[in-house]
Amino acid sequence: MDHRDKDRRDENQRDGLALGYRVGLELVVAVVVGTGMGWAIDRALGTKPFGLIVFFVLGAGAGLLVVWRALTGMKNEVGFQQKDQDWSDDED
Repeated sequence: MDHRDKDRRDENQRDGLALGYRVGLELVVAVVVGTGMGWAIDRALGTKPFGLIVFFVLGAGAGLLVVWRALTGMKNEVGFQQKDQDWSDDED
């Protein structure tokens, strides 16, 4: 096996691991922030447990949206192109 193939495989593994950590962290943070906001609203307004439930669901939804965007490559920087995409002009 060529050392370039091993380097490329190692780079792909690092990229996958980084994406996995990012996705997991963003999902957990969104749920924790949403739950914390719901708890604070319940405590301030005395609406226990409705704010907690509503903001937990909103935080989970926001976390899933962020995960979806990260996995599909949405909102990448201008000019970003995945390695396997070919955007050449095919139309005649």
